[in-house]
Order: sequence, then C-alpha cells, then structure tokens
Amino acid sequence: MKRLHAILLTVMLMVSLAVPAGTAYAQIGMDELNLSATGAVAIDANTTEVLYDKNMNTSMHPASTTKVLTALVVLENMNLDDVVTVGPDAVGIEGSSLELKEGEQITVIDMLYGLLLKSTNDAAIALADACAGSVEEFAKMMNEKAKEIGAVNSNFVTPNGLTDDLHYTTPYDLALIMKAAVNNPTFLEIMSTKEYVMAPTWYTEARLVENSNRLLWDDSELEVDGETRPYKYDYLICGKTGYTMAAGSCLVEYASKDNLDVITVTMHSTQEEQFPDAIRLLDAVFDKYEGLRILKEGTLIDKVYVKNGGKVDYTVNKPVVACVEKGGKASIEDYAWTVKTKDDLVAPLPAGTEAGTLTLTKNAEEVATYPVYTADEVKESGFRKLVDSFKESLLSKLFFVLLLFLAAVVVAGILMMRPSKKRAVKRKQKRSDNSQQQEARIAKRAADREVRRARAARAAEEKAAQQSAEVEEQVRAEERRKRAEARRALAEKRRARAARAAEKKDSRDEK
Repeated sequence: MKRLHAILLTVMLMVSLAVPAGTAYAQIGMDELNLSATGAVAIDANTTEVLYDKNMNTSMHPASTTKVLTALVVLENMNLDDVVTVGPDAVGIEGSSLELKEGEQITVIDMLYGLLLKSTNDAAIALADACAGSVEEFAKMMNEKAKEIGAVNSNFVTPNGLTDDLHYTTPYDLALIMKAAVNNPTFLEIMSTKEYVMAPTWYTEARLVENSNRLLWDDSELEVDGETRPYKYDYLICGKTGYTMAAGSCLVEYASKDNLDVITVTMHSTQEEQFPDAIRLLDAVFDKYEGLRILKEGTLIDKVYVKNGGKVDYTVNKPVVACVEKGGKASIEDYAWTVKTKDDLVAPLPAGTEAGTLTLTKNAEEVATYPVYTADEVKESGFRKLVDSFKESLLSKLFFVLLLFLAAVVVAGILMMRPSKKRAVKRKQKRSDNSQQQEARIAKRAADREVRRARAARAAEEKAAQQSAEVEEQVRAEERRKRAEARRALAEKRRARAARAAEKKDSRDEK
C-alpha cells in the first residue's frame, strides 16, 4: 500500500492540473521563484484566485498543517469553556506533545492553544475524542467539513497529521481550508499569539506554549537568496507549521499588504528552506499584486427589511477588494456588485447579524462574495409587529375569502347545470330519511312492547310462585292440624280405656 501511494504521489508530482477558472491576470511563473518546496500555491484570500501555482493539485502529506482543519471543526462544534477529560488514547503520542496524563481536565480553549501554537499531537487526539467520541468519527467530521469548504481532493484520517497513506491533501485544498479558518475570529486570535500560558491541572503547573511559526515573532536573522533579513515577516497575520519525515516541512501563511489578503502554502520543503520558501512566495505576491478597494469596511450599502422591526442598514465588516496587478490600468469602474438579502430576518435582532451576500463581479463574471451584516440592533416594535400581523392576517383573510368565492362559483355552476337531478336526489334522500325514521319509530315501539311483555311475564311468574307458596303453606298447616286432632283423639281413647279398666277393678274388689 505504501509503495502504491508513493508511486501515485510521484506521478502526480509530475503533472500539475489546470488552474481553476476565474484567474483574470497573469500568475507568477514557477521559474521566477527558487522554491525548494515540491508543491506550493498562493491565493487571494477573498476571491480564491490563484496567484502562484506549483503542483497545487498534487496529493501530499500535510503533517501538522492538518491541525488547521482540526481546530476549525472543534471551534464549530464545541464551546470554548467545555472541559476535555484526557482519555487513554491521548497519552504517550509521538512527536510534539503536552505530555498529557489520563484524567487531566483542560478547557477547549487551552487545548486549542496547545494544539495550534506548540502543534501538540496528544492535544489533537484529546480534542477529537471529546468532540466526536473517537478519532474515526472525528475524521468523518473533518472530511465533511473539507468537502463543504471545497477541498475535494483531500482525505483526512488523523487529527494531528501523523503519517498515514490515506491521509493527504493538496496545496490548493490546504489554502481553502486556511481561508475558512481565518474567517473564525477565535482561530485568528489563537494563531496570531506568540505564547500562551495554560491553566494548571492536578498533574502539572501552568504550561507555557510558544508559537512554532518563526515568521510571526522571531527577530533573529536568516539568509534568503543571498540577502540577510529577519525571520519576522512584517505583513504576516498568522500561520501554521508542519513536519514529518514523509511530508517534509510544510507551512501555510496568512498575510496582508496594500489592501491585499493572501494565503500561501508550501509543502514538502526542507527544514532549512521552510521559512525562506514562504518569504520568497510572499514577497513575490506582494511585489506583483495589490488590492483595489471597491468598498470600505463599514460602508452602509442599503437597508433590509426585518419582520416586526422595520428596515435597518446593512454593511460589510471588511473591505471589498479586488486583486489587481501593480502598475496596471484596473479601476473601480471595472467592477460591479449586487446584494441578495435574506427574507427571514425577524426582530429582535442584534447588530452584526448576517443579512445577505454581496457578490462582486467584473465583466459580468463573479469575482468574490462577501457576507453583509446589520449595522444596528433591531428591537421588536409593538406597532410594527401589529402592522405585520395585520398584513399577514389580511392576506390570509383575503385568500380565505377568495377560496370561498371560488367554491361558491363552483357550487352554483353545479346547481345550475343539474338542478332537477339535485332536487330529485334530495327528495329521494328525504323520503329515505323519513322511511328510516318511521322504521326506527316502529322498531322502537315494538321493542317497548316486548319490554312490557317481559315485565308482565316476570310479574305473573312472581305472583304464581307466591300463590303456590301460600297454598303449600296452607296444606302444611292443615296437615299439622289433622295430626294434632289425631293425637288428641288417641289420648281420649287411652283415657277412656283407663277409666273402664279402673271401673272393672273396683267392681271386682266390691264383690
């Protein structure tokens, strides 16, 4: 697998793909620069137009420049004050490290400083686990974000950029990722910081992390094409370094000069030429190009309607700029712009809410797009809310009345076309209803009669049973009387016999 990927990289290094459409001026030629980097690109950070290309669409290992995308995904999916509990997977990672211990608890913001300034590999794993549950799931999030940005020739497997055959990007894709990242204020703040002190944990005192990008802060000197100059590049805003044996030295930078914002990428350079390569490329871009300011930052462009609040001004939060060649004949009149505002804005609304998109064009071709934002806070207005509700209600009522009118027209038409049949059907239905009602009444009377019969039958049965019981009681009483009379008669007979016997005895005794 490694051999196959190496062959693929070698072939792709030999062929540079076409420059994306939209480049409106001559690029800096590859022979104008003596770059050690195998791949490089410079783009306008606003329009993404390519200013320099050296194998910009060739797949390469990105090393720690991967962490630009890692940070962006974390920033968009976690809160800065969330606490990351270090798991076992983040302990003992090779390369640059915070020497994290299992169970340490560190905030997301501190982890990001450790990730981006010191370029620590264990912080990348800890953040990935905390954000997605596992490195594998986090890699899916990275690839989804890359595709969303437009970095379609990349595949990410790890959050730290340690070498893997299936982990790669291109200089152009990396520039697009950096463009998306620098639009995040927190990313920009972290990456432009020279050093940062992380909060202490149960394992260690406060950690000091320093930015590894020497072009941002180092006043010591280096030699670039025979000229001795400081490492520190005055126009640099931020950047990210990277290095592995497979990737070589990589560097992505964001700089601004003469109203022009530029992103440069150098990949697979040497450690000695990593920073000189970046300086050469930045110098070449700023020597040849400048930014033509079309609109100033904060320019009030127009008004946008906000439901329940009325109209409010909208503006751009940074200059609208077109990249032009220095000494050329370009002018503001060559450019035009249009704005498409959102139609779902509802008060209350804070100032700075995105309200639409400004599209800059030249010769009817799109050059760049910029978001526009509300210039002021929009409070909910009771009167405006009432007016908007009334409008919506009125429109709803008018629509309802229209539906009723159409229904009435349809019904009237049907009645006019088939009146006799309708009446016949009604009469038949009425007769049927009357018949059913009569049948129901008859059935009810029959049911009532059956109920009365049943009640009478039960009463007769109960009376007969009572009479039978009375007769039986009379018979038993008569039998008792007769038995009593028989007993009395027998007693009389016995008394009579006894009397006769006594008389006979007395008669014998006298004789």
